Amino acid sequence: MTPAAQITVADDLDDLGAAAGLLDHPANGFYSSPPWLAVCADISDDLQRYFVAGRSGRPVTTVPFVLPTDEPTVAYRPHVLYPFRQPEPYLLLGQRRGYRTHWAGEPDPAAAGALLGEAVRLAAEHGRPWVYALHLTTATADLIATGTDGDRPPIPVLSAQPECFLPAPGGSVEDYLEGVGKRRRAELLNQYRRVLRAPGIRFRAGRLADEVTALAPLALQAVARHGSPRTLADIVAELDALARYAGDIESLVVVEENGQPVGFGLWYEWQGRLWGRHAALVERLRTSATPILFHLLFRCALEICYERGLDGVHLGPTNLAAKLRRGARLEPLWHLSVCEGREVLRPENVRQATEEVLRMIGTDCGRYAPAEELAAMRRKAFRYAEGN
Repeated sequence: MTPAAQITVADDLDDLGAAAGLLDHPANGFYSSPPWLAVCADISDDLQRYFVAGRSGRPVTTVPFVLPTDEPTVAYRPHVLYPFRQPEPYLLLGQRRGYRTHWAGEPDPAAAGALLGEAVRLAAEHGRPWVYALHLTTATADLIATGTDGDRPPIPVLSAQPECFLPAPGGSVEDYLEGVGKRRRAELLNQYRRVLRAPGIRFRAGRLADEVTALAPLALQAVARHGSPRTLADIVAELDALARYAGDIESLVVVEENGQPVGFGLWYEWQGRLWGRHAALVERLRTSATPILFHLLFRCALEICYERGLDGVHLGPTNLAAKLRRGARLEPLWHLSVCEGREVLRPENVRQATEEVLRMIGTDCGRYAPAEELAAMRRKAFRYAEGN
């Protein structure tokens, strides 16, 4: 008989002991990695701790959790993702920031169920009726939805913001261009030539620790375009923390106009892939006449991948049409919500929500919407709703 999972709480990364090794698995991705978790703990006043599920003294799963305290200043809020609810106090399973969450460890549904139960208990102890897990990978959603004997497991719900991954096939940018089709290849080459002809523009490698003061205002403009309430001080704190905790895995490209920084791209290498964190460009240069931003997001990122032998680059969950147009593929993400230990969504509500989310994704994708990938998301979401 398999022993029951034992749940403990670690105060920080240094206290995880053997469980820290679970965070280094390639499936976790940068936004569930030790460097990013260290950044989140450094820049937030929220209480961040770690659940560890173990069997016979051996850790099998570890998940960070947060008890938010300063709700108005965070970039995303669960009640926005579930708009039929009012904001109420909650516990968040996973990291506070980032666009992808993977529960580190072995595929152990019983341990995941025990961990979720402990999260519900701890949330209630702190006067928080809700437990959320946001932007989950499909592997993590599968783990939770498998459930164990007894009550039906909670139902993962499709996120309206899927992850975008751009593969880097072959051994060079030219190999990538060969795979996007003749018409798009000509378009991308034409954009590249226009960037090269832009007067006074050059791209150079940089080191974030030396560039925070110059780049922070550009990053602030970029996040403000997406409605983030973060301040310049918030951005400076994040960039400083990234330089300290993840400087050895960063790639920074600075865009200069006549010697002055006007934009930048910031990526992190983690377990064979490149992960985008910031891309910024002054507003007057965000035009199709000088496609500098697209050059930064795609060609610069791909060149880094080919230089280092990486599989490709994670581009984030926004502006899907532009990314699909250049050969990216969608990877679904999932949300989970539990109130006072009980699932709050009925299967028919999940189906209805899924159709609405797919409509939103399709709108964002425009004429590049991948029919097969969207159909696969629908099938997976409905299987969760049906309990299999």
